[in-house]
Amino acid sequence: MNRNISSPILKARKKKGQVRLAKRRFFVFLVISPCLLLLAIFRFLTGYGQSVQPLVVVQVATYPGDEPFELPFGPSNLPHAGTIYTHSPHSPIVHSPEPLDLLHLQMAEPIQPRSLTALLPVTSRSISNLELIISSLIRTSGQLHEVILSCPDNVLSDVRRIVRNVIMAEGTEDHLEFSLRPWDYGMDSNMAIMRAASEVTTDWVLFLDDNGLSNMDVDTRDILINPMSIPLPTGPRGVASLLNISCLAPSDDPQPASFVIPPFVIPYSLVIDGLPPSTDLGIWADFGERISRDRLDGIGGIVIGADTTSNWCHVVQSDATWWNHTTPVLNLRTEPDVPKVQNGTLSDHQNVLAENERIGTFALLFPSLRDMQIFSPVACRLQANGYLVNVLLYGTARYAEDEPMDRTVVSRGCRLNYDTLSLDDVLPAVQSVSGMSFVLDWLDTLDEWPEVIVALKDQDALSGLVTVLEQSQSTRPSLIFIPYTDLAYCEWMGSLSVQEWKNWNVPRIDISVITKDRPHSLARLLSSLSNAKFFGDPLTFRINLEQTSDTETMRLVHKFQWDHGITVVHHRVIHGGLLPAVVESWYPHSNDSYGLLLEDDVELSPMFYAWVKMTILRYRYGDAINMSPQLFGISLYQQKNIELKLQGRRPFDARALFYNHSLPHPNTPYLSQIPCSWGAVYFPEHWREFHEYLAVRFSEYAFSIDEDIVPDVRSNRWTRSWKKYFIELVYLRGYAMLYPNYADFVSFSTNHLEVGSHVKDRPNDVYLQRKELFLLPLMSLFDNVSLSMSSSGILDLPSETLPPWHSLPVLNLTGSLTSFQALIDQGQTRRTQLRRCPGPPSLAYNVRDLMCINDSPSPS
Repeated sequence: MNRNISSPILKARKKKGQVRLAKRRFFVFLVISPCLLLLAIFRFLTGYGQSVQPLVVVQVATYPGDEPFELPFGPSNLPHAGTIYTHSPHSPIVHSPEPLDLLHLQMAEPIQPRSLTALLPVTSRSISNLELIISSLIRTSGQLHEVILSCPDNVLSDVRRIVRNVIMAEGTEDHLEFSLRPWDYGMDSNMAIMRAASEVTTDWVLFLDDNGLSNMDVDTRDILINPMSIPLPTGPRGVASLLNISCLAPSDDPQPASFVIPPFVIPYSLVIDGLPPSTDLGIWADFGERISRDRLDGIGGIVIGADTTSNWCHVVQSDATWWNHTTPVLNLRTEPDVPKVQNGTLSDHQNVLAENERIGTFALLFPSLRDMQIFSPVACRLQANGYLVNVLLYGTARYAEDEPMDRTVVSRGCRLNYDTLSLDDVLPAVQSVSGMSFVLDWLDTLDEWPEVIVALKDQDALSGLVTVLEQSQSTRPSLIFIPYTDLAYCEWMGSLSVQEWKNWNVPRIDISVITKDRPHSLARLLSSLSNAKFFGDPLTFRINLEQTSDTETMRLVHKFQWDHGITVVHHRVIHGGLLPAVVESWYPHSNDSYGLLLEDDVELSPMFYAWVKMTILRYRYGDAINMSPQLFGISLYQQKNIELKLQGRRPFDARALFYNHSLPHPNTPYLSQIPCSWGAVYFPEHWREFHEYLAVRFSEYAFSIDEDIVPDVRSNRWTRSWKKYFIELVYLRGYAMLYPNYADFVSFSTNHLEVGSHVKDRPNDVYLQRKELFLLPLMSLFDNVSLSMSSSGILDLPSETLPPWHSLPVLNLTGSLTSFQALIDQGQTRRTQLRRCPGPPSLAYNVRDLMCINDSPSPS
């Protein structure tokens, strides 16, 4: 959506703004510099008249990372400029109480042309005025390079239509680009634009509210569109004091702030370093606090401009429930989730405490003390992470023989208190919904209503719990039932955040097996699936049979019993080959549907589902800063070779690579562009896009089927492989897949390299030698139940948890370290070479937009 703007008025306004800014800087320089010089001379002459001391050269380091400059002052009368001064190697550091360094602002230069991206949230309130808001941005584009509109998914089509109409009506001379980023239902608009900020490619970012710039006066608008290179959030709306939410009054002079709220401009580097986890209005306070934490002057933003056109301060003050008024400083958690308290369940004092300090509440329901002891590694980890853990043991009297008198479980150095309730007297009634009132009665005694309830599966005493909670007046918590046989293998759950726990029941994994005529291989795969731990989750199981499947394979499929959900058998009536067999084996029915694709020569670890669940919850349902549209799937297999280099297959060891490049955690999982075909989960949006890509590719509408889309890779020779085409899509988009990285290549899947479509029959010694290159050891259950985690345990991760998204190493198709920006840039370069597209794609997961295919009919 790129067009030109033709506006003499815009050019005149730009020139006028530049002149106005130059005059303002010159005026500040004329006023401030003589004042500082006179002040220094006055202090020197009057403050030390009895003891004249020599002038020395003082180094002034204005901000961390800036080059120091020199000023001639006496060693005992240093001027305060909100910085640290030193005058000898042994003199004490002076921390000035002055909050704002005017010299630093005066020296700021304008940002580079077209180095600014604006983030505009679209809400139900603003969509009716969206045309006016976008027009205002186009007419005053300044240094803008791109505008990213973030909107709820259900209005995406309306927003796209409005943007297209405005661009066609306005025209764009400066090649101002527009992109759309949908957000999931229920996401806050503030967090949505924070999430979109991670995709910005320019050096500067302009955060807007849903009014854009339409309510700004001309001068303030000019400051935001043509900003100075100030290394702090800079805008017209800011809070000076958190003690009483004191908003800064409009002023022509720069003012220090604890934090600012949109609209404001900030360097992209601070966006990455300071992304906060909050999801309410406190996100901006948290953002400012994170930025000020690393500064000597404690400033979280600068207020410039005079915003008198809105009631923003009233909104901030009325919504400041996240702030504890009894605390002299803001006390915001750095944990990823600050859940909200239900109205009417806590006192005012408890509400303040909960919003400010609470980060999650759990209730654990077990029939016996022994069950709780087995699950205690998870409970202790949650408690150590600051969550409130409440335990109820509801067993009959026969369970209580060894119960300690103090009702405390001590495990691995942590102490867990619990309540007990004997059901001997109420067991006849618990089969009915009314008999479940004992659970609600206990929950009502807790200080806080739990957000997550974990219980044992198949317990008669809890058979009506779901129904009772649905009928209760309180908000329903996430209810998770775990089979008793899986309790000993749940330690990985302790690494999950409360947000990830709350979304436990949202994703649905569909297992899809592709088979033809290898019954021995299929039996091994089905056996490994039967022995896996699924922690109470339902999964749809689908077996895809080729038209040429043999009798033994058909018999094996008929006998197989799947105990974790429904089974679907699909049998082709026309032979399709491996490519359609894989591609058509699964198709998502929603954006919470995930496909685990398994060819029959794969074998799985019994802990494979723990890896799948843990990673999907972290990178798809956890903290927004850990989510990215660039992630297209999760591999179960650990790469031991790189096959895409032109010179042939080469050994690969991710740990050795990261160690040689001095990465702090060589055992970290990593991101690779190579799609895995030996056990991997694919994401719904990307798999739909892949289907659309294949339709366009095979139609030869965009380019010939023989065209090499990806330069210099061996996959160009794989004419019958679905991976060849997925690699093309990955390359053009800059996508990546998450890979495990455990010691000794311990993996969640392995490939037995059975003879088939891509493996030819060879002499036995040659075949076994080649097979050894791909066969990996599988993570066993024993490794995960040991008291001290072994080197091959699932939590052999940095800090025993999945790393944040931004710290994951990124590898290209040939196994070299790179960055997402480099991958996106190389894909865009190739896309331009192939299709002569005028700019980057504007629509996510849209192949016609990716290929610059015009939907309008061609002229006759």
